[in-house]
Amino acid sequence: MDACCLFVSTTDLRDLLERTQDLRLLESIPILQKLTENERNAVISAFTYVKFTDGDYIIRQGDAGDAFYVVKSGTVMVTRNAK
Repeated sequence: MDACCLFVSTTDLRDLLERTQDLRLLESIPILQKLTENERNAVISAFTYVKFTDGDYIIRQGDAGDAFYVVKSGTVMVTRNAK
C-alpha cells in the first residue's frame, strides 16, 4: 500500500500559526483594516519582535515618533504628562 503525506516541521508549523495570529491582530487595528492581505503580510514581514519586562519603557513622551508599536501580548501602561 502506498501512502502520500503532507509534511511540515514543527518549527515551520509554529511559525505559520504565529503568522496567522499576527494577521488577525493587524486586522483588528482600525488604522490597518483597509490594507490588503498582501500589504498586511508585508507589514508583518517588516515587524521585529521585541520583548519588554515589567518596568521597561517602550517609548517616552518627547521621543521621536519614528516607530509603530503593536502590543501582541501582555499589558502596557500609557501615561502622558500635561504641558
